[in-house]
Amino acid sequence: MKNKLLILLSFIITFSLFYLFFSFMIPGWRIKLDAPPLVYFIQQLRSMMVLKCGISLICAAVVSLGVSHVTSK
Repeated sequence: MKNKLLILLSFIITFSLFYLFFSFMIPGWRIKLDAPPLVYFIQQLRSMMVLKCGISLICAAVVSLGVSHVTSK
């Protein structure tokens, strides 16, 4: 049970971190919007959602597989 919880937690954290990284750290993927900070944040998360979700999903799956491999020993 502890192993599965650790794998799930690593997946969720990794997915979230990679999604935020792709949203704000890649200059070509940032939107140009003159708006209040909260509106900009929400629009930035919604922009190119399918691409960022797909790449983040792959990265999170790789990290979770690594965690499951390490914890299974």
